[in-house]
Amino acid sequence: MVRVKRNLDAVDIEILKILTQNCREKLESIASKVGLSAPMVRKRIETMERLGIVKKCSAKIDLEMLDGVVTKALIIRHRGVERIADDLYRNKGVEKIYVSRADDTIIAIVRAINEQEVRGLVETLQKEIPNAEIIDIDLVMEREWVPEKPGIGIIYRCNFCGGVIIGSPHVVTINGVIRTFHGKECAEAYIQKRQLRLTT
Repeated sequence: MVRVKRNLDAVDIEILKILTQNCREKLESIASKVGLSAPMVRKRIETMERLGIVKKCSAKIDLEMLDGVVTKALIIRHRGVERIADDLYRNKGVEKIYVSRADDTIIAIVRAINEQEVRGLVETLQKEIPNAEIIDIDLVMEREWVPEKPGIGIIYRCNFCGGVIIGSPHVVTINGVIRTFHGKECAEAYIQKRQLRLTT
């Protein structure tokens, strides 16, 4: 399957940030935060779902809060990492696999109910891949990644074209009202179109 990548705008990124924090956030709430209508937010989310950017909404379980759950990183060095990665992926305890073909190295993130289960996996791997170097590392820190783009804490829209402004807006006061634009050209076009008088 060919995956088509899509450039996300600042509003898409903001929606993803909100969904990452709470995937059950109401559309109306998201809409008010990003400055769109609820139907427009729904359309953007559906588009991101269709493109495979948003996979599913599920409960986040902090496995570290469960008594005995162990998270480990296994570093495996051996020729033929693709085959090993495929075999490793079939194991239910393996959460993520990173492969470096250049170094013949695999890093596997493993979650298990206890240390014994991890040791069992390591022993199985040592039997299946006798010449492999396997290093068992405790995972001590983990942070969930949240999508970011510079300058999207507050979303500005151009008062001329309605587009989202990435970065700093061009700000002009017109008849006592502060207006934001992409740049000087949009501001001048807005003033000309509306035939408004520019004030300081």
